[in-house]
Amino acid sequence: MPFSDSGADADRYGPGPYAPIPAGARLTWVLAALVLPVGFLVAANIAALPAAAPFAIYAALEGMTGTLQFWMLSSIILCSFVAFGASAWLWARLFERRGAATIGFTRGPWRYLRGALAGGLLAAAMLALGAVMAPQDVAPLMAGLRRLDSADGAIFLIVFLIIFCFQGGAEEVVFRGWMLSSVAARRGPMVAVGVSTAGFAAVHAHYLWFAPLPGMLVVLGVALIAVIFAFYALAERSIWGVCGAHGLYNYVLMTAATAQALGEDPTKGPLEIASDAFTNITSVTEFDPSVPGTVAMLAVLALISWALWRRTTGRTALTPV
Repeated sequence: MPFSDSGADADRYGPGPYAPIPAGARLTWVLAALVLPVGFLVAANIAALPAAAPFAIYAALEGMTGTLQFWMLSSIILCSFVAFGASAWLWARLFERRGAATIGFTRGPWRYLRGALAGGLLAAAMLALGAVMAPQDVAPLMAGLRRLDSADGAIFLIVFLIIFCFQGGAEEVVFRGWMLSSVAARRGPMVAVGVSTAGFAAVHAHYLWFAPLPGMLVVLGVALIAVIFAFYALAERSIWGVCGAHGLYNYVLMTAATAQALGEDPTKGPLEIASDAFTNITSVTEFDPSVPGTVAMLAVLALISWALWRRTTGRTALTPV
């Protein structure tokens, strides 16, 4: 096969970090595994295009409004992330011939709630550290949070929660689920952590295009988060927890960033500000990060990564469940 060994070579695979790799599986080559997420992204974006059609037709007839743009972008983003995660699952199921348990859906979905709590607490810690390093941002953040006390604010909070729960889950299925398990069965868990981290950072490398220094800091932060999530998944031998952690981590941080923008621009409502957040989500040219504050946050993430590494390597074996 062009991307994998044949099923007859499956006896060369290790047990995998989650459930056992079944006989007859054909795992994707390591280098191919690094490239495939790009294909998954392209397929996901194409699959999401029909979601824009009804809104585009309505806008052509009645004109585009901030609220209509919010619903259009929300639909496109949600559909694209669902398709992104589904692409990896279908690849594992149909091409690699293995089931959901082998990519980390083990040990019960209740771990999702525990992971969500962990992700929310980590995001809160990052916000607290940011408030210490940049106290001038606290006032607009609080003003923006007060402006969410409205119907549009409630819609914004609910839609953001849904989107980021699916976004976090989809990225975990791709990187800590499919990619990490495939590479771990071939090369061991530590190599898998490195490869899945490199792949996760690579799909965020577009930040470097807009502004090299801020972009480099963003990508470094993304890589450290990837290491944290990888060791978390390995320690639990499941991706349920990291799906919850990733979703709530992003939800809390993006809600805070959007609320701060809402506090700084009283002329726009929550849905208009959310639309701006969607359209600028891949750009880092509009902020000048505090280097000491960013370095402090990266240091905290590095410390957490080290602690999880110690916990994971301290186990006698990463055996299947």
